[in-house]
Amino acid sequence: MPREFTILDKKITETATDYIVEVTAFIKNHEKCPGCIQQIVVGIKETATPIRCVYNGIPGVEGKKVKFKVTVSKAELGDDTLIAAAYLEFGCDYAIAKFKQGKYGLYHELLSGGGEVPTPPPGVPTAPAIEPWKLAAIGGGIAVAVLAGYMALKR
Repeated sequence: MPREFTILDKKITETATDYIVEVTAFIKNHEKCPGCIQQIVVGIKETATPIRCVYNGIPGVEGKKVKFKVTVSKAELGDDTLIAAAYLEFGCDYAIAKFKQGKYGLYHELLSGGGEVPTPPPGVPTAPAIEPWKLAAIGGGIAVAVLAGYMALKR
């Protein structure tokens, strides 16, 4: 289901060995699924390494502000990208499993290669990502509709 996941504010503190990332995000459900459970998982994109599930709940169609803080070591991050990814799953375990498979859904880059990633302006929603199986289903549905139309015209 389409939903909104926006980063409202981000603060990055650098120590000798770590990055401490504090984020305020906004997440909401689609009106067709007001009771859907959503998660936000923070982790390293390139290695599909989850660090922590920072939110698991029902934000509703009105949406909800979510604040979280994550610490990642400079050695662990290296030149990779720290992201926050939003999921529609039954719980954190399922969302973390998707993260480990490299399936990120809606996500925002928080920190990249030892430097800060710009935060989009507040209130700018992200577009939902279309998973490959959905594209295949859409394409297959179009092919069936075209074939059915052709067969009807041929009669």
